[in-house]
Amino acid sequence: MDVEGKKEVTVFSTREGQIFFPSWSPDPSGVIAFTMLAPQPGLKWNKDIYIINSDGTGLRRLTKHPADDDHPSWSPDGRWIAFETERDGNPEIYIMDKNGRRLRNLTRNPAIDTEPSWSPDGRRIAFSSTRAGEGHIFVLELDSGRVKRLTVKGINGSPAWSPDGRWIAFTSLRGGVWGIYIMSEKGEGRSLRRIITGTQTLRLSWSSDGRKIVFSDLLPPGRMDIFVLDLDTGRVDNLTNRHVWDRYPDWYKPYRLGVRAVGKLITLWGLLKFSFKISP
Repeated sequence: MDVEGKKEVTVFSTREGQIFFPSWSPDPSGVIAFTMLAPQPGLKWNKDIYIINSDGTGLRRLTKHPADDDHPSWSPDGRWIAFETERDGNPEIYIMDKNGRRLRNLTRNPAIDTEPSWSPDGRRIAFSSTRAGEGHIFVLELDSGRVKRLTVKGINGSPAWSPDGRWIAFTSLRGGVWGIYIMSEKGEGRSLRRIITGTQTLRLSWSSDGRKIVFSDLLPPGRMDIFVLDLDTGRVDNLTNRHVWDRYPDWYKPYRLGVRAVGKLITLWGLLKFSFKISP
């Protein structure tokens, strides 16, 4: 959708499953990866990673494992997809190429490792994990395999890198209150800043200029809407404002296109609908 939330086109819909976590490829072709929970032949309902073109063509299932695969996240060059999988008996962070091949386990830890997010330089992946308690943000260096803990307090999740790679936005429960925070890519410290309080956010995504963050928030009575936060002014705009579940937004940030095309589209997940909106 555009940042005003005015026009909407359905890319893919299903009544036989549920769709989660759409993720735009940075490739200008506009391929979208997502999770779909659906019944599989001879199996229970299962989560797998799929891709589809933004015009609704080319639907492909990338993972075909009895365990759940979830939370796809594209590498900045569009060649790889990081994702969470339970194929080793507990949630781990894997990567695979864009064709669903060359799988590699990155974390290999008995804790719950989830919500991978690539750094803009493609050299690190931020993720949330229970390996140090209820939930903290960690960063994995892909070359060395070194893992560094970034958060110290709270229950934390949904890490999202800023476009310049200097900051990580994340959700945190501190003092009994949920909020959205920003910290340096080096970790929580003096740089930590709370930008919104009282939100029950499921996903964060930065605009390409680093000045806005889109997120979904749980509202009474039992609905979710998509919001955009302006980091300069603190203004928050509700883009969807309807009585359905709109969640898991992802800002379109192609790395090879010009400035006019950058940051104009957002994917979102609504009730039994996978959709995006196109700017005029």
